Amino acid sequence: MPVTLEWLDDGQQVLLYTYTGRWTWDEYHAIITETHRRLAGITHPVYAILDFTAASLIPSGSFVAHLSNGGRRLPDQLGFTVLAGSGLIFRVVERVLAALPGRQREFVIVATLDEARARMAAYLASAGTLR
Repeated sequence: MPVTLEWLDDGQQVLLYTYTGRWTWDEYHAIITETHRRLAGITHPVYAILDFTAASLIPSGSFVAHLSNGGRRLPDQLGFTVLAGSGLIFRVVERVLAALPGRQREFVIVATLDEARARMAAYLASAGTLR
């Protein structure tokens, strides 16, 4: 499956979204629906790593519209996010996410999944949320 979602920890604090190969906007929107299902009943903040390092291309279609729509639909518990991937497209993603009304979140973009894990660990340690 080109888009997967899993918890990175037993305390259900960090979600890992993995995009591999060719994925579609339908899969992107489906994973947001799955995020709502997974976060149902969870009241503490949840953080995310989005790994695009093995993804081939962004799907065709209105990139900004899909990201904006998806960003507005994210659960309220979802906070600090690290995007792993490189290229110009991630600078565009950064601008779109920063401009979402009412959904401003802290996020960073790094080149590798290892960097993403390290940034998340540093964030959790500084926020005092490690269990």
